[in-house]
Amino acid sequence: MTTISTPLTADEAEKKIKALEQLITTSSTNMVELTTERTFMLLGSPTFARLTGETKRQCEAVIPAFEELFGMITLMQSQVDKAKAIMANLPRMSGREAKLIEVTTLLSEIKLPPVAVPLEKRGLLTGAEIAATITADRIMEVMATSFTEANQLIFKIKAAWATLNGKVGKHEEALKLLQQEALALGVTTPELSEAEEILATVRSAINSDPLTADGNFESQVLPAIEASRTRLAQLKALKNQVVGQLEEAEQALAHLNTTHASSLQAVEERKAKLTVDHEDQLTMPLDGKVIDQLTAWLERLKTTVGDGKYQAASVGLVNWTAQVLNRTSSAESAFQANDALLRERRDMRGLIQALKVRAAAEGMAEDAALSAMYTRVSQLLYSRPTPMTEARQLVKEYQDKVLK
Repeated sequence: MTTISTPLTADEAEKKIKALEQLITTSSTNMVELTTERTFMLLGSPTFARLTGETKRQCEAVIPAFEELFGMITLMQSQVDKAKAIMANLPRMSGREAKLIEVTTLLSEIKLPPVAVPLEKRGLLTGAEIAATITADRIMEVMATSFTEANQLIFKIKAAWATLNGKVGKHEEALKLLQQEALALGVTTPELSEAEEILATVRSAINSDPLTADGNFESQVLPAIEASRTRLAQLKALKNQVVGQLEEAEQALAHLNTTHASSLQAVEERKAKLTVDHEDQLTMPLDGKVIDQLTAWLERLKTTVGDGKYQAASVGLVNWTAQVLNRTSSAESAFQANDALLRERRDMRGLIQALKVRAAAEGMAEDAALSAMYTRVSQLLYSRPTPMTEARQLVKEYQDKVLK
């Protein structure tokens, strides 16, 4: 171990300890995060059994050295802990300098584990083990280099996997969709089986050696996919059209149900809060049976689609949609008619409040008749149910009185 000529002062030692603890904490956090990265875990260290070729070679060259960093961190932490313990009991006078030298050594030099020396490699004066030390700065430099190499390799492999598997996945999804269409349409497509075999071989190569996998595999796959797609194109177009119509129909039915529910709620609230003359002339909500019939009709159309009768389903959906749009318009009208009355009642409440303020500003606050009129109309507007014809008349009279 190197002799320390100038020991750290107590303050310097404390600062050095804090600095090393911060470095250890930051390093440990970054190292743990890298080992929990999914790509790192998939590599299968230390054997890398699932890997082959250049990817395995680079992992064997880089990853073990990175994993040794955890041992180095432990050594550093151990020496820092020892230094902290000494500083906690640092003598004031006698023996102080010796302790500071010890602390300085602990913080400056990391004692590495002894390395066994085989007998055939020993000299006469060579021990069975060789102990070595390394400066704290040097070990951090070595650790930083090792971490950087591992980090760059992990994310290079991650990027390669993401890019190549993304391309394979895109074509696998295309094959899956075509297979589903072929099955639904009763068509056999041997070209799809050929494309599947090609993709399976490519994916295996990507998973084991992503750094050298061929990314130009599409030239083999696309012709097989296109051959199948051509055979299915016409029926697929019709099927997609009907599927789109069904999606729009589901949305239209959901909108009808929502609008119908809103109209029922508006009627219920209007009946609870106010009465109007000629109520029977208001647009009223749909009969629930109408929506049930439309729902059942749509279910039959879905069955028609499931049976592969796309043309008949398309015609039926056009007629169904026209009916739903008509019923939705009626439900919307019912909502608007009843909600308008509720809004009118709220507006009249706001109006008389504004008129009361206006009356006070005009010096009419002491007018007993006006006050009585306000009380009467206010009670009427806040009663349940409010007779709207009478309320409108009283609000008008009160307004005329205030604004005369």
